Amino acid sequence: MKLKPEDVAPFVVYLTTEEAGNMNGQVFLARGGYVSYFPPPFASKTVYRGVHWSLDELADIVPKTIAEGLVNPSPPQPVK
Repeated sequence: MKLKPEDVAPFVVYLTTEEAGNMNGQVFLARGGYVSYFPPPFASKTVYRGVHWSLDELADIVPKTIAEGLVNPSPPQPVK
């Protein structure tokens, strides 16, 4: 679907009103008859050390902690 100014402009103008005063810093998509809100990402896993990490330390700890169980949603495909 190609976005057209008339699909987006009314929502952009709405965002300038007092009624939308609490909506700053948020991400929205306006297209056609849709307006969608994308909630901000949040930290779900954290590793803390108190001082800067070295690359070797990160290479050791990240796969066992914050990257554990992550799956690449778009892994490289073999060249045909």
